[in-house]
Amino acid sequence: LSIATCRSGGDPDKVRLLVADTGVGMSPELQARIFEPFFTTKELGKGTGLGLSMVHGIVEQSGGRLRVHSQPGVGTRFEISLPAAEAGVEGRAPVAVGSVNRDRARRKQILLLEDDPAVRRIISRRLEIMGYRVLEAGSADEAIAQAQAQPQIDLLLSDIVLVDKSGPWVRDAVVALHPEIVVLFMSGYTDDEVVRRGVREGREHLLQKPFSNEVLALKLQEILG
Repeated sequence: LSIATCRSGGDPDKVRLLVADTGVGMSPELQARIFEPFFTTKELGKGTGLGLSMVHGIVEQSGGRLRVHSQPGVGTRFEISLPAAEAGVEGRAPVAVGSVNRDRARRKQILLLEDDPAVRRIISRRLEIMGYRVLEAGSADEAIAQAQAQPQIDLLLSDIVLVDKSGPWVRDAVVALHPEIVVLFMSGYTDDEVVRRGVREGREHLLQKPFSNEVLALKLQEILG
């Protein structure tokens, strides 16, 4: 695996991030689908199919482009092109999170439960940019341990389907420790399927995957203020 950054040769106002490997590569048919939400080549329960879809969405929202070059038996290269920041200009939160009151957000702590490490890190970074304090958990046991150790958790942001337990199971355990906590589930299932999986209709909040920065920011503003 190799990672490199450079200025875009054809456009000095762009920077490029190149990530390449020498793995098995991908067929043209597979390349055409890798950015589709929920598309995965992994075994059932081993992946959500959202990692590349969310990366693609973030790059596009940032004014950039994400391209893939792959050859079976040779390897794969991802090329991310992004607008270059002006020298001396302090980084700003994306416009999509502008609706969030950052001073108020800093007083809120979110427990994020997502068992896909790549998706978890993307969502965590989004929350941090908005100003929220984030506790990450990759399993039900980790989430409960965080809830036991922390005196204040304002929001549980959890996937519904997990490898070890379920989101509603974790909700019950965390709410027992923090009765005032707000619960926000993430899911790619339809509303009817979500209800069947134990989410209380009309009593708990839901984000349909994949979601944009703006949708996440507005939902948090709505339920946390």
